[in-house]
Amino acid sequence: MNNFFETHDGRFTYYSKPEGECLKVVIYYSKGGGNYFSGGYASRGVYASIRPVERKNGMESCMAFSGISVCVKELNRLNRKAIHECAERIDGIIPEVIELWNPDNKKECIFRILKRFPQRMEAYFPNKVE
Repeated sequence: MNNFFETHDGRFTYYSKPEGECLKVVIYYSKGGGNYFSGGYASRGVYASIRPVERKNGMESCMAFSGISVCVKELNRLNRKAIHECAERIDGIIPEVIELWNPDNKKECIFRILKRFPQRMEAYFPNKVE
């Protein structure tokens, strides 16, 4: 993988630029559970997250609710191999997703990522399944 680096907690992270305003893409495992803000339920599994951040002097800041996250693979338990496989599948389209990004077309970015995971596509885009 060329675009991601693995962090100590098993997450795969990518930054569009080393400093300044950039996009952060993270592939990670979530235990899921109830969502107090939406009243819904989050699936347990591997997620892809995209959010704008500002990096300077070794610090990172972001605005709440400015990004988007999507479950790309449901898992019953943490499986580092599955996280690695998901990061490999997404790695090739990261430059394309970064280029597309703006706050008004978050769904298009997620659609591009989910094209790599057809089994999850129907959950988010039921009318676009090929």
